[in-house]
Amino acid sequence: MTKTLNDFIRHTVLLALGGAICALAVKGILIPQWFLSRGLTGAALIVYYKYPVLSVGAIYLLLNIPVFALGWRFVGLRFVLYSLWGMAIYSGMLYLMTFRIEISDKMLSAVIAGGLSGIGVAVILYSVISRKNVSSLKKVVLDRDPRAFIALMTAEDVTGMEVGNQPHW
Repeated sequence: MTKTLNDFIRHTVLLALGGAICALAVKGILIPQWFLSRGLTGAALIVYYKYPVLSVGAIYLLLNIPVFALGWRFVGLRFVLYSLWGMAIYSGMLYLMTFRIEISDKMLSAVIAGGLSGIGVAVILYSVISRKNVSSLKKVVLDRDPRAFIALMTAEDVTGMEVGNQPHW
């Protein structure tokens, strides 16, 4: 197989895994508890709670149309196509996910849903960037907003010393 095909398969597997974890948080915890989320998933949940005619995945897909139009205009076709693929996978996972996690404590539900969402987003991000690029991504975010809370950390951030063959720049 070519490198391009291998990369596509790797990206797709990571997008599917991350999307499944995020969909588990939404369909397994947030919806049964009538919670919201952030971003377009949260907007899709608001529409779904008010008008439960379409699935959350379908609403999420429709809400993304203007985002993709702007992305195509300002970022480029490659970004749009890759994002479209990721969004289609996530929407499909939202549609297919039927598993519910029964948690009676609302606060614990929120914490677990947030943790699952964070893990899912991290897996999705890992499909786009490599471990070597985490520090660069962190720098971009902090340059944009020095007060931003960012939980992208290298081993050196956590331990205060260089670990293994980790790149240090």
